[in-house]
Amino acid sequence: MSKSNRRAKCPWFKFYPTDFLGDNAVAVMTVEQVGAYCLLMFYAWQEDPRGTLPDDDATLMRLSRMTPD
Repeated sequence: MSKSNRRAKCPWFKFYPTDFLGDNAVAVMTVEQVGAYCLLMFYAWQEDPRGTLPDDDATLMRLSRMTPD
């Protein structure tokens, strides 16, 4: 199996809690913002190409479970 096929089927990704919690941008987020950020990272992991998200605010809002407020 090629490296790209393994990556396409990989159901997990590496996560480094120390790096996440030590990031100043994350440190100043509200709990709602952290949740939305994590959800968007999870959806981006599943996209093709990997790491991308739709360029549509309404879709991003639904994916992150946020409201216009």
